[in-house]
Amino acid sequence: MVSSKGVANSKIDDDDGGGDKLMRKVLGLGFSVQGFRCFPWLVVSFFLKDGLNVNPSTLQILLSSANLPMVGKPLYGLVSDSVYISGQHRVPYIAFGAFLQALSWLAIAISPSSISVFTISIYLLLSNLGASITEVGNDAIVAEMGKQPPSSTKHSQQPSSSGNLQSFVWIASSVGGVAGNLLGGIFISRLSPQSMFMFFGLLVALQFFITISIRESSLGLPKNPSIGIKKQLSEL
Repeated sequence: MVSSKGVANSKIDDDDGGGDKLMRKVLGLGFSVQGFRCFPWLVVSFFLKDGLNVNPSTLQILLSSANLPMVGKPLYGLVSDSVYISGQHRVPYIAFGAFLQALSWLAIAISPSSISVFTISIYLLLSNLGASITEVGNDAIVAEMGKQPPSSTKHSQQPSSSGNLQSFVWIASSVGGVAGNLLGGIFISRLSPQSMFMFFGLLVALQFFITISIRESSLGLPKNPSIGIKKQLSEL
């Protein structure tokens, strides 16, 4: 005869297992797509140099300035910690970052050949802004799960679960990077730059739709009280 306590513990383990699988799905997709970002970026310089006839000095300035949104990662982290969207403060930001990336790469893919350097610079800035917001959201989930104490006997026997999660996301990122470089090297001479931009834009769009279909409460993240941005800045 099974006791009610045993049934309750079994239910907790099943719920935690489902949340863990869903979280790994979100993080695995997020980190692998971010690693795959090298796929369109491999052809950006060729597109600017050969397609838009951008001179080398302007090309270097453009590519360097496109990385400026990455500098604001600490600010994005403060905002996501403090500003909740429909009771969620990680998944909506990941989805928003994926949306910005999809919007920018698809816009570049369908733009006419007469697109101005200024316009494509805006698109690349938006792409990196979205990527940095998504990375902050993904990293925050991993950090929160690393600080979460085990909630059951089953998990207490696995003290390295947070380390396993970190290993999992780094492997996902590495697999995405290897696949992006490999496929980029293969298709760079076989497909047009716009086709490669379109492919990645559709991939990030898929990530966006998958992410918005998931509720953050189903991931089993620890519930943290919202802290105002002013308080966080003062503590910082």
